[in-house]
Amino acid sequence: MHARFFRSIAVVLVALAAFACGGIANPSNNQTETYTTIIQPGGNPGQHPFTASKSGEITVTVTNMNPTYNGYLSVAWLGAGCSGFIQENPYALVGRTAISGPIQKGSYCIAVFDPGFIVPEAYTITLSHP
Repeated sequence: MHARFFRSIAVVLVALAAFACGGIANPSNNQTETYTTIIQPGGNPGQHPFTASKSGEITVTVTNMNPTYNGYLSVAWLGAGCSGFIQENPYALVGRTAISGPIQKGSYCIAVFDPGFIVPEAYTITLSHP
């Protein structure tokens, strides 16, 4: 009986130590960043480097397009230096989550691509990450 109790205490202490040392972040404690950029037709993608301070969850939402654009937008989650695709959504829509999933501590980038714009488009995205 005592051995089981001490093992349970040990498991709790290890979990607390991992959490205190930069373990997985609760999504409600994420930081939210907002980016607004203009993409020219046929131009370079909008790139937004960021650093996740802990492991946790990432969410990217396209919140606005100006002028109003009712088509799809391509949003990608890339590695450090804005290279190496981690996740891409070529069918992102305004007002909907474009990227979501688990993220490890490290440097990353969000890129927004021109799917065939005929006029310059200003977009706004929100990025939530630990």
